[in-house]
Amino acid sequence: MKAIKTLALLALIGLSISACKTENPSDQEESINLDELQGIWVIDTVKLGGQIRNSLNGGTFNFVNEQEFISGVNLQGTGIKIDEPTTYKIEEERIKIIGDEALIFNIEQLKDDKMILNANIRGIECVFNFSKEESAK
Repeated sequence: MKAIKTLALLALIGLSISACKTENPSDQEESINLDELQGIWVIDTVKLGGQIRNSLNGGTFNFVNEQEFISGVNLQGTGIKIDEPTTYKIEEERIKIIGDEALIFNIEQLKDDKMILNANIRGIECVFNFSKEESAK
């Protein structure tokens, strides 16, 4: 009988300790802060198929709010029209922009005023390096 009471007490203590633990935020919550994402991002460099292309430098991605995105560059073949609002959503460490078809950017870095996104656009691996526009910081 004493052994049963001891086991019950240990079980109760164990449950109390596990109930008091604070949960760590998920990796998604830590790595994708919507406040950091929102704003105007200026393209510093773009690699298309492993080669740096200067034609998109200075273009912008504008994450207006938690749902609205405006591209300031021509993303040919994606169905996303330049300077026209479209919707986006965050899924894990990806930004899914919904035009005529979905365009998915993997977030490699989003910290302070730097962001690196990569995507496969029309079969070409693309890596975008951004700086956050001064007025959007």
